[in-house]
Amino acid sequence: MSDEQEPDIWENIISLEKDVASLMLRVSKLEGRAQTIPKGTGIPAPTTIPPKQVIPLTAQEVTVSQLHDGDMNITLNARISTVSPVRSGLKKDGSEWKNQSILIGDYTGQIPLVLWGSEIDTYDTLMVGNYITITGAYVKSYKEKPQLLLGKTGKVALTEEHIL
Repeated sequence: MSDEQEPDIWENIISLEKDVASLMLRVSKLEGRAQTIPKGTGIPAPTTIPPKQVIPLTAQEVTVSQLHDGDMNITLNARISTVSPVRSGLKKDGSEWKNQSILIGDYTGQIPLVLWGSEIDTYDTLMVGNYITITGAYVKSYKEKPQLLLGKTGKVALTEEHIL
């Protein structure tokens, strides 16, 4: 190796070190944590690193296979497979309860959508074969099987077939 080539090699090494340090800095900013920057690279260490972005609880569109007990604010596109008859009974305090199970599904699986009380009257036009979008729902297991519930914020809307 000649003496003329040696400075070029060192310049390449220094240039590569700067590139690596720059990439490390970008990654650290994306991850929201500090990263050591090698000294002598010419890249100033950041004075502040932004914290990880907090993602608000917004509706998350999922498939049936992605649903788990405790999931909240769910958005799901599905097709109705079965509409069970309304069941009713008396609570311990003597008041009446009623519910209806509607089996819904997409290309990944099926899950019962359970309607309670006035929800049954609100969605009494739902039929087998309807395509629906459910928003604001949550998942709760009953007898170790997950079911979809509307609660106070959940809604069901008829949709076009092509959404699935």
